Amino acid sequence: MPAGRPLKNGVDYFPLDVICDDKFELIEAEHGISGFGILIKLYQKIYANNYYIIFDKKALLVFSNRINVDINLINAVINSCIEWDIFNKRLHKEYNILTSTGIQKRFFEIVKRRKVVEVCQDFLLIKLDINAYNNLINVDISQQRKGKGKVKEKGLYSPNFLKFWNVYPKKEAKRKALTAYENIKKPIPSLQIILSSIEKQNKSDQWQDAQYIPHPASWINQRRWEDEEFKRPEELKVIKTVSDREQEEKELFANRRM
Repeated sequence: MPAGRPLKNGVDYFPLDVICDDKFELIEAEHGISGFGILIKLYQKIYANNYYIIFDKKALLVFSNRINVDINLINAVINSCIEWDIFNKRLHKEYNILTSTGIQKRFFEIVKRRKVVEVCQDFLLIKLDINAYNNLINVDISQQRKGKGKVKEKGLYSPNFLKFWNVYPKKEAKRKALTAYENIKKPIPSLQIILSSIEKQNKSDQWQDAQYIPHPASWINQRRWEDEEFKRPEELKVIKTVSDREQEEKELFANRRM
């Protein structure tokens, strides 16, 4: 990419079916043709930006002025879109984001061959195939709110982390696991040591019961590849208790001889 050339995030077109689904008809039935037009304008704004837009008070005022439509009607249409699941309710509530699973699927299909695509993982509603999308750049959510889009890391996940994730039996809190993996303290183990440890522990008695398998982030933070024995917690407790008693008896006997 030539130096100084801004990164293009949006797209120049998006598909619109000749016959819209029932959700679009609900918007038109509730708000008339004006509601339908507002929704299409919002779609245009979203796709021109990326696979989402931050639609706060400032964005609402600018949007209202540009399309010459009353703010109250725009808000009413957006609320209906959220009610009928045209836009994602959680992302709108937490971040003032307008997007949907359908929008994201269509967007990433369009930009699949683009050299670089900015992705804010916190706003993703779909799972992206890393092998199919090797052009992704993850950007920090705080920078997105400021509109700077500062690059935080290349790709969603590093190749070594994905190898770890693929073999680890408990698939929970992937983002937390990534953070833990990227912040392993020294001495840092090789990938082979990590994978070998998981393979051994996966065959242990302890891990045959899913409740005893640590969350991936916990496994990393606790440096569980350094574990020497893999037994059930109650077995470890018994062994520890016996060992402690033997040690206490040895110390007691030694003191009596003195």
